[in-house]
Amino acid sequence: MHSLTLKNVIGRFRGETPVTPRLTKVLHLYQNLAVVDPATVKRNVRVFRLFIRSAGNVRCSDVTRLMATEFQAELKAAGKAKATVKSYCAAVSSVFGWAVENIDGVTSNPFEGVKAPKLNKSEPKYFTREEMDRLYRAVEAMDWHNPIQRLQWLALLRVGDTCGFRIGEILNLRWDDIDLDGRRIMVRYRPHMPGECWEWGTKGHRDRAMPINNDDLVALLYRMKEVCPWRYPFLKARRCLYLQAHSGELTDWVRKRPYTNLYVIWKRIRTLAQVKGNGAFHQVRRTAATEFGEHLTASQLQRAFGWQELSTAQHYLATRDSYQMEAVAKAQAARTSGPDR
Repeated sequence: MHSLTLKNVIGRFRGETPVTPRLTKVLHLYQNLAVVDPATVKRNVRVFRLFIRSAGNVRCSDVTRLMATEFQAELKAAGKAKATVKSYCAAVSSVFGWAVENIDGVTSNPFEGVKAPKLNKSEPKYFTREEMDRLYRAVEAMDWHNPIQRLQWLALLRVGDTCGFRIGEILNLRWDDIDLDGRRIMVRYRPHMPGECWEWGTKGHRDRAMPINNDDLVALLYRMKEVCPWRYPFLKARRCLYLQAHSGELTDWVRKRPYTNLYVIWKRIRTLAQVKGNGAFHQVRRTAATEFGEHLTASQLQRAFGWQELSTAQHYLATRDSYQMEAVAKAQAARTSGPDR
């Protein structure tokens, strides 16, 4: 089936106009033929069923933008959060978008252009530079059963801090993605291929590269090249070899969480560093974004961090500006409150 063009999925005859399929047919075809991350397919199928329950099992040609808007209103009335409503509508839109590209008779996506609810974003929480320094010192000071783990965690933290990668992107890095001579690291979108690898596709579904203009990180990676020669250097050797050997048998849960006890170790590091708050590792990425924002435009920041929407990058610039204004106000107050004023 995959060797054929998916446009041939719905039978067509010479001179015959294809019949528009019903929503359950579209869902069945999407579930079995969509070549995207399995977890994404599973989520989109679940949400699309909710839309069918709302709109009825009508033909695609009978689905209107008004029905899409009504579905959105029903989700709001049910008490769904704005982010959930937006996510659900995006999931249904993804299925319709796939159908337009692959199924004869489906010519439009009724969710395209429907105004999504505007999210009230709070200022991103990130580590200060002083907190990052404490985290590095904590990794150095911890009593590791295997000294290689100290090296891996120092490099893992430094990659997140220097390049702003997500934790999943770092764990998925292979030596093939790290160019020490060219001093750059490439995040690649690799859909899961059973029997070949256990990776999941990176969020954003796009490749991007970041320079590693940091001598400490380069030195750490050269050292890791010697002591962690296996394909995925940020995983434990035994774990890496096990996952590669059983790639075709892994559940989605294991495939998406290749590092065992990751957050247990991360909590120990944060506790020793005396970092307050929930201290999610993602805050390292936010620290990088906030500091990069002092030197990049919104579009440059968006491309560097792989965000789908420019508004996310603009939010970091706004955060930077607010802190800058706050600092200037404090400096002005200090100047005007001196004894000679």
